[in-house]
Amino acid sequence: MEVTVTQLRLETRDLARLWTQAQPSVAAFVYALVPSFHDSEDILQNVASTLVDKIDQYDPARPFLPWAIGVARYEVLRHLQSRGRDRHVFGDEVLERLEEACAEVGQEQESLKEALDNCLRHLEGRSRKLLEFRYLHDLKPRRIAQQLGLTDNSVRVMLHRIRSALRRCIERRIELWRTQ
Repeated sequence: MEVTVTQLRLETRDLARLWTQAQPSVAAFVYALVPSFHDSEDILQNVASTLVDKIDQYDPARPFLPWAIGVARYEVLRHLQSRGRDRHVFGDEVLERLEEACAEVGQEQESLKEALDNCLRHLEGRSRKLLEFRYLHDLKPRRIAQQLGLTDNSVRVMLHRIRSALRRCIERRIELWRTQ
């Protein structure tokens, strides 16, 4: 089967998106097993490179994060075997448990992000504007207050209330998903 340039770009774009979402959990997995920051960074680079090389082996019907952590596990094992005399070599059971924990945390983070996105979609008016000023434009409350003709304190209070409402909305969404 011949692959077109458009299909390759789509796969690359999808891989970039998936890697961006999975990278913090994969990094946590690697950092937990390899104490050296520089070695961990090298391993993460190898993982990213391997994912690109093996993207044709990835089954898109399955979650990406466990697959990426599996690749990371192989890279960590390779690194640890190359340092065979190191006292910090972990057994398979420890690696499996850590792999599962990192994948679970990554999936929880994805659920939280999805719930936040959902809650933000329902935010309107002044609340949305305040959040945009604060987080999209990185304005401090004093600057927001100047823009909107409010006091610094009122902006701080409103932002606190908006964040509290978002937290409650996220908690409700997560609870709803868990009961379904």
